[in-house]
Amino acid sequence: MKQVYIFSTHPLFGGCVEALLSGDEGLRILGREKDLIKAIEQIRVLQPDVIIVDSNDFEASRALAMNCVLKEGLQPRVVGLNVRDNKFIVCKTQLGTIKELKDFLETVKSENNSDKQVSTLDGFGRTLDYLRVSVTDRCNLRCVYCMPPSGVPYKPRDAILHSEEIARMIEAAAGIGFRTIRLTGGEPLVRKNIVGLVRRLAAISGIAELTMTTNGTLLSSYANDLADAGLKRVNISLDSLRADRFRRITRQGNLESVWQGIKAAEAAGLTPLKINMVVIRRFNDDEVIDFARLTLDHPWHVRFIEVMPVAGAMDWGPNMPDIDNRLLTAAEIQNRLQELGELLPEDGPSGHGPAHYMRLPNAQGTIGFINAMSQHFCGACNRMRLTADGYLRPCLFSDQGVNCKSALADGASIGELQSLIRQAGRIKPQQRSLLNDPVNGLAMSTIGG
Repeated sequence: MKQVYIFSTHPLFGGCVEALLSGDEGLRILGREKDLIKAIEQIRVLQPDVIIVDSNDFEASRALAMNCVLKEGLQPRVVGLNVRDNKFIVCKTQLGTIKELKDFLETVKSENNSDKQVSTLDGFGRTLDYLRVSVTDRCNLRCVYCMPPSGVPYKPRDAILHSEEIARMIEAAAGIGFRTIRLTGGEPLVRKNIVGLVRRLAAISGIAELTMTTNGTLLSSYANDLADAGLKRVNISLDSLRADRFRRITRQGNLESVWQGIKAAEAAGLTPLKINMVVIRRFNDDEVIDFARLTLDHPWHVRFIEVMPVAGAMDWGPNMPDIDNRLLTAAEIQNRLQELGELLPEDGPSGHGPAHYMRLPNAQGTIGFINAMSQHFCGACNRMRLTADGYLRPCLFSDQGVNCKSALADGASIGELQSLIRQAGRIKPQQRSLLNDPVNGLAMSTIGG
């Protein structure tokens, strides 16, 4: 699909051209603008394939072309259209009728798009193409490493992004190179009409993969509907295979409901299925062998995650390891798994996360390690997070963010939202020392993990 932007200072020009091109499934109108400065900024962000300008508005059209094509180095096809005389000019070299304009656009649509890869870079040259979206700050569990026993104060419902706002943010992100969207929480399945939201997001052009991270307790009731709506796969958070210990770490969870959710996800085709275990020394680290064995008999991808410090969840209560004795590094876990056989390097399943994978001999699934504490992967980080209340956070452990909720409430255009996304990318830190910097003042459930 080719993307078109329309500019003229004449108040009726954009509407006339948009009506002329409406109904053409091979063209997407990115926007139209009467103000020159706003148009230049939006074109810089949107990077359309074709810009249609008013050939009767010579000075403004020339200024637009000079700024966007010459100064910014963009390479759109600039089309000057004279609606009143039924004429148009292509790069000031061709003259023809409106029918010939449509013929020209048909030629543009057939051109190979492979040499034009729209992308978003942060201030250190890293490509950003993965957006984690917290669709709610609410959760039906109270995991010790995520929040205090009493939970966290919920945001007022009117402070949480509406479905329309989430969809608009993702549409904006997709237009500048974000290809993977992961829905998180809180627990995403407690959000009202989550299936409808998934269906809406799955229809957005440019998204290659729409996935979800869930605690699995409600998944058995939703798996089929989510798959039908367009969700590709799920990651399931599971920190113990023992019912009593599972309840202790979640403070109120039922392990059997998670197993039912895993079975339902497999049956619905939400695969490859990933199971995330947060490993805690002196608490559940004696289960890493049992978790790794799951990959021998199932085509699952078990990932071991180093426990991270989270503000508001430092004190886990009595008979729990203190903060200085919780971390078991990925290297230590890998050494323990050697008793099951030699771990061989593996490309791993689809996804754009930080895990590195290995496989046991003859195993159906893989074993992944996410070593956020012992070995930074900041240099390859490709993600940003959209919080439930509409803040873009470029780094999980940074308190910097960009407020998109206000812009959405004010009716911001796609181009304006893309400018905010790029602004968040520019403030993404080069590296964060997690050992010294827990999440400041925010529960993991509000950020999206």
